[in-house]
Amino acid sequence: MILLDRNFTGLEREHRWRESAAGGRNGALAGQTAPILPAGNAANAAVVAEKAVGEALKKWKKMFRKAHVTSNTLNLVGEACITLLRPLQLEDFGFILIDSGICIARIGTMYSKTAGKNGKYAAITDSSSISAITSLGVQIYENHTVNYFNATPRVILSNYYFQLIPSIRFIMAIPSSVVTLQSNIGLVINKEYMEIFQDLKSQTTHLIAAIKAFNSTKGGGNDDPEDEV
Repeated sequence: MILLDRNFTGLEREHRWRESAAGGRNGALAGQTAPILPAGNAANAAVVAEKAVGEALKKWKKMFRKAHVTSNTLNLVGEACITLLRPLQLEDFGFILIDSGICIARIGTMYSKTAGKNGKYAAITDSSSISAITSLGVQIYENHTVNYFNATPRVILSNYYFQLIPSIRFIMAIPSSVVTLQSNIGLVINKEYMEIFQDLKSQTTHLIAAIKAFNSTKGGGNDDPEDEV
């Protein structure tokens, strides 16, 4: 857990650059696709990464099914509500699962690892697949009352709450249109997504089982081998 007494720097500025995840470059932001990579090592690596992402996503869904996540929830969390027409990007919101349970996160940074044994980590701005992302730096909002989520943890009410989480803990994206920020300390979500939040909370045990099963498989993917829920 990382506690800081400040907000993310530059979250409100426009993105000055775009770097899509190696295996998640086929999404469109504002109608624009990621730049085509020139033929060569970079393009070949992207092809390999995209194949690995597809295999990881299949494994991801399988673990959720084996953990008996309900079909309605599986439809939401299977691909984390990330699509080709709506890739995940910086400043997006989403439901995450951490030690304190289901919370809302606002994305400040994202990282992806290139394919291959000696693949390197790099900062990215967007991805059309959750499994193409290695980890996310997020600001966390915990549920305090009804549909209100606060940016400070209950245990320490004077600091904002930040954490670097593996992508397997990012459960599903939340449209910004259903989120209303309240100054810098909290937010509220609409009734539809509050019901989804309650459903996810009721299935926390199953979601934890799915994450542990995914991590325990050989080449489990985007989580730290020492990570536990």
